[in-house]
Amino acid sequence: MPILLNPAKGFIVNCNNRIVPEGATEYGVGSTRIGNLRANRAEEVLSRAIKDVKEHRRPPLDIKDMEKLQYDFRDGFAAMVMPRMARLTRASLSGYPEFSQHRGVVSKMLAKIEGWDFMVTKDSVAALIYSVWMTEFKRTMLHKLFSDQEERYVHAFSYCSDPFVSNLVARWDQGKDLGHEACEFAGKKNCTYNLAYSLVESYKYLVDTLGENMVLITPSYD
Repeated sequence: MPILLNPAKGFIVNCNNRIVPEGATEYGVGSTRIGNLRANRAEEVLSRAIKDVKEHRRPPLDIKDMEKLQYDFRDGFAAMVMPRMARLTRASLSGYPEFSQHRGVVSKMLAKIEGWDFMVTKDSVAALIYSVWMTEFKRTMLHKLFSDQEERYVHAFSYCSDPFVSNLVARWDQGKDLGHEACEFAGKKNCTYNLAYSLVESYKYLVDTLGENMVLITPSYD
């Protein structure tokens, strides 16, 4: 197994992250199915803090800093996928006339995502949109592969689904795999349809839940 002892950076991160390099097979353990988002965030925060300590911009780290990191609200998965999903949806929405009546409000929802800092706080409208949109989006996936809804949801909402989604969305953003079989849904075979459809469904769900005067379409809310 890989070994890390007293690294020069001054700390070791261990929080359910991948323990071998991606794609490595020589260790006999899984290397691609586990996400590194928590570890990446810890690495980011600690590296910045240690740099600031060395440059005398802050005092040394203490237990309070570790508590703050433990309760960090930044969603690394959202930071990876939401800018791409928003960009793809905005660019493709006009190609789906069936969503024309919702184009205005969907544009406002996308604007919330585009201006988001990816902090999941109780008063974040963007975090609410993200949470509902990702749920609705995953509901549209894997229909060709699993006809049984329960079986499909087991896979679509499993812990391993986030790395799968992030890799797919990254490829879509490069113009690749937009016809991936995982996206076949409602007679459509372009993955941008899943994005647009699920965002419109998110709006409908939020209206049903919060009412017509939902905060998403109230410009003065922020």
